[in-house]
Amino acid sequence: MIEHTLKNALSAEGLEGDFNLLMPGETSEMVLPHGTPDTVEIVSIKPYLHQNRFEAILAAPSKDDPVRQMQVSGSIERLAKVPVLRDTLQNGDVIGMQDLDFTSIPLKRLNHDMIMKTEDLIGMTPRRILLAGKTIKTNDIQAPRVVDRGETVTMVFQNGSLRLTALGKALQHGAKGDMIRVVNSNSSKTVDAMVSGDREVVVRSF
Repeated sequence: MIEHTLKNALSAEGLEGDFNLLMPGETSEMVLPHGTPDTVEIVSIKPYLHQNRFEAILAAPSKDDPVRQMQVSGSIERLAKVPVLRDTLQNGDVIGMQDLDFTSIPLKRLNHDMIMKTEDLIGMTPRRILLAGKTIKTNDIQAPRVVDRGETVTMVFQNGSLRLTALGKALQHGAKGDMIRVVNSNSSKTVDAMVSGDREVVVRSF
């Protein structure tokens, strides 16, 4: 209740976003006589937002009837919301919005390679097993493989309104957007191709 009251007061003073309060143990509780209402009010509060700290005076059960009064001070730990998995997933599982949840972590724990947006996760697959509730880094995920080496693929040549297709054999694995080598099944010519979809590649020539 003390923390909740302080948080509300700090928010009213202009502190935005999610945050935790870090206070010494001796100022984290107030012991009231038996039968006293278990309520607490702010007598005064001084937020030092640029320094991420505060000072306050609390009264219980109220500032008009202060059976107990206590001066507290502490630090403000600002938090950021980051997407995490609801359940453990592994390579080959395609991440959807239904797989995602959010957790709050201190800003000081953020790394430059930590994924902050759900759109950077949706449609991707883990490179290895990813545990539920853990923060995710950019090198933890990759585009799902849509072409397997040795698989028959449709080769697409597009030039304006002209669209030609032929069958080929993939010489490499590939995710959407990857460049791979493909052999034309008719001419046996090997060409570079960009993976454009499930068992489909785009070529500049056959």
